[in-house]
Amino acid sequence: MAVRAYNTISYCLPLSKKLRLPWRSDELLSVACDRTGLDDYGGDTFRQFLDATLDAVSSEGELSRFGRFSYREFTLAVLANRLRIVNYLKQGAICKPVTNPIIIIGLYRTGSTYLHNLLSTHKDLRSPLFWQLKYPVPLKQNATYAMSIARTKREQRIHRYLSPAFNRAHPMDAEKPEECLHLFEPTFASTTPFFISGAHRFAWWLLKQDLSDAYDFYAKQLGLLKKDGEHTRWLLKWPYHTWHLDKLYSLWPDAHFVFLHRDPIDAVSSVSNLATLAKAPFCKYIDRSTLNQFWLDYCDSGLQRAAMARASIPNSHITDIRYSDLIRNPIAVLEKTTRDAGLETPSSWYNEMQTVVSKLNRQHTFQPYSRKPSGLKHEEVQKRFRDYIDSYDLATNIE
Repeated sequence: MAVRAYNTISYCLPLSKKLRLPWRSDELLSVACDRTGLDDYGGDTFRQFLDATLDAVSSEGELSRFGRFSYREFTLAVLANRLRIVNYLKQGAICKPVTNPIIIIGLYRTGSTYLHNLLSTHKDLRSPLFWQLKYPVPLKQNATYAMSIARTKREQRIHRYLSPAFNRAHPMDAEKPEECLHLFEPTFASTTPFFISGAHRFAWWLLKQDLSDAYDFYAKQLGLLKKDGEHTRWLLKWPYHTWHLDKLYSLWPDAHFVFLHRDPIDAVSSVSNLATLAKAPFCKYIDRSTLNQFWLDYCDSGLQRAAMARASIPNSHITDIRYSDLIRNPIAVLEKTTRDAGLETPSSWYNEMQTVVSKLNRQHTFQPYSRKPSGLKHEEVQKRFRDYIDSYDLATNIE
């Protein structure tokens, strides 16, 4: 309601220069430096991604006035975060090497959050928490991480207010595990631009780029988060890693991948609905037909790219899990996943997980990612993904 009022009133007023599109990256870089008192961005390779992002959001983002204001502030906050990370590294912070991680991949809306939350309780695994992903280094010189936690909670309260439906579809908590997306935002090679705006051209452009520097910066941030003397393995997840599985494997050839599979009509419909919720607070309008087609094409591209990457990855490094099996028998999935990943797991942990799963089901904390009507034609999707559906017997997937 407040956002609609803001847009209604603001359209009656002249648009300030700083909100006009396109934005100049030089101006945004300068403002972020002024806000932080820092001036080293750690090289210029990220600039092409920043410029491509701003160009795409400017030309096809379909942002409202509130959306323009929000995206500008988001970009400045991310630039400030990058400045702080680079400065922290320059001060001598040690990036501990990441070895043998377990990484959950697969299309969006295939149960990755559910599995991630269950596996993260294993004593030999560690998942980065939401506040750590947002602010992997202190916000100020000699500041405690309590400030980072508080800021993340404040930002989440605002986001829940702006988009309560999105937060119901993908709940986020400052002090619970979350996906890798937020470590990619300072590289400007993240999915945020085309999730919260109509910048689909940027999504396709991103697939043609060399993301080596972006993945290196991602690994450095994880290295900063690792504690001294810690022997646990990272448990990571981000569906978008599926599109760049080759790069992920080249970064960590000792990684174990958990690849989730779901009937594409359900997965694509669900991510299109989620994207609609993500865009709603920031866009003037949303063309569902265009959005459906984008995600249909983009998910198809992701599966094709992942299939090509898998050709060079040993089968022993991948555990394939069907969404239907995860929902019907999560304990069996946990047993298979931990066994394949080489985790020593006492039977008591599985018993604890059975209690957790039962509690979640009673409280309806976890609801299977349902396929609400999205306008996608079931027959078209089935035909498009026939080989994939048959390969993993996904037609038996439960609703």
